[in-house]
Amino acid sequence: MPDKYYSAVQTTKLLALSGSGTVISAVSVMVQLNEPHTFLYLSLPYWYFLVATILLVFVGAGLAMTNDYMKKQGTFWGNLLLAIVVGFIISFVILPAINDKPTVVIMMLTAFFGGLLGTIFLRMILELSADDDLKVGVQSIVKNLILKWINRFSGGDK
Repeated sequence: MPDKYYSAVQTTKLLALSGSGTVISAVSVMVQLNEPHTFLYLSLPYWYFLVATILLVFVGAGLAMTNDYMKKQGTFWGNLLLAIVVGFIISFVILPAINDKPTVVIMMLTAFFGGLLGTIFLRMILELSADDDLKVGVQSIVKNLILKWINRFSGGDK
């Protein structure tokens, strides 16, 4: 019997330590997010910009739903969810992987256009990869454009 009480006391101690670590981590994140950041001569806490970035993902996703291409592909809620997920991935995963310290303006622009155009491009890429005739047509168009640019810059086309 005493072993059960000892293990219960040890578990309670470890849970208390774990909870205090979580609280300390939350306080640390809160302190970092409340640091002022200067933008357009305003000194605002950094969390304002993160909220604005999240809202811009939703605005971009909503505007993507007005596109005719998105209206004919899938359901409204499926497309909206896809646009939101793509916007979040582009702005919070891909952008920080490309740039170590993106500015808040770049983050907000990426969030808006990621939700808006990222979804449309993703749908087009998926459609292109599924249709072989379309893929061959796009490859020939790109090849012809590259050849035109090479001729133009090499002096062959005057």
